[in-house]
Amino acid sequence: MNKYADSFTAVGNKQDLDITAADIAYYHSKEDLYNKGLQDVEHAMELMEKAQSKYI
Repeated sequence: MNKYADSFTAVGNKQDLDITAADIAYYHSKEDLYNKGLQDVEHAMELMEKAQSKYI
């Protein structure tokens, strides 16, 4: 579970709410998650390069 689902579930359960959290990452292979992570980092770096001139 991601930290947001975990904390939402924990807080809700303490308030007697019936909450279930899930993380779809468990349905993917380690290799797929690794490759997706690399794509995400590459995309973030591209966006940072485009925005760099706005802050320097």
